[in-house]
Amino acid sequence: MTEKYLSFEQIRNPKYKALVIVLYDLKRQGQNPTMRQLGGLIGIKSKNNVSFMVDKLAQFGLINKGPFRTKCTLTLTPEGEKIARGLLA
Repeated sequence: MTEKYLSFEQIRNPKYKALVIVLYDLKRQGQNPTMRQLGGLIGIKSKNNVSFMVDKLAQFGLINKGPFRTKCTLTLTPEGEKIARGLLA
């Protein structure tokens, strides 16, 4: 199975951009947010929508998902970090 990676230019949806930036910032602070917290930070009320977005970013190789419990373990891949730094620049 070949993994498909998104490039900086391919992330056009502002909510996806915000999610990548928020995850990058929270990782630097050492925090693991809940889906509800992530949604609140990017302006989405539905946990299902946030979960869908996280699944899409994981599918494109920008996020590594850990086992979901009360708090999710989401980390950006090196490619995801590169994109986050590009979005912040």
